[in-house]
Amino acid sequence: MLEGCRSADESILDYVDAGRPFGHRRYDAGVLADLLLLDGVVENAALRSKVGVMALHGGLEEGTAELAEILAGQCDLSIYTVTQPPTLWWHIPSTNHRLEASDRLAAFVAHCRFILSLHGYGRPGMESTILVGGAHRVAAGRVGAALRAAKIEAIDDLDQIPSKLRGTHPNNPVNLGGSGGVQLELGSELRSGPVLDLIADALTPLLDGYIDGSAV
Repeated sequence: MLEGCRSADESILDYVDAGRPFGHRRYDAGVLADLLLLDGVVENAALRSKVGVMALHGGLEEGTAELAEILAGQCDLSIYTVTQPPTLWWHIPSTNHRLEASDRLAAFVAHCRFILSLHGYGRPGMESTILVGGAHRVAAGRVGAALRAAKIEAIDDLDQIPSKLRGTHPNNPVNLGGSGGVQLELGSELRSGPVLDLIADALTPLLDGYIDGSAV
């Protein structure tokens, strides 16, 4: 199995996930093509509307693939997810998800003009906070406002979001759709139970607006 790697300046707090014990290693070396060949890894894709939702680290980041499924069902979104079994803990950075590694990912990105990407993070004191990143900053502001209106703590000011969690890199698949996208980093207390439906309900009117063009 590939050896895990992380640079010396990266805090372990960026990698702790409440859903996994410390005994599991997190693998950052590797590519999507390698991961998709492993037993138990499920790649799911469906093309519907031109607005898409994706979760690249399903299973690894608890609740993200589940929230993607809820949103796709409520809003008729296109969807792309990769879900790992409990025996794996490969964290391939979003920027390492190359389109040439997956025909399904490439088709999803080509189909969508707006993408919402779901991730999970772990930082003490921020367990109930959503960080709203991604390159489409106008949409990020709207998403942040919709979440706060539903009494969900959300930060959409990039200056307040750790640089490694901003999701603004041009190689991040969330930013490869027609108009860029929005990346949500969900705190550990926001990734299971009824709160997933609360988040989905808060975002549904906005996503419906992107589908019909009224929010563009």
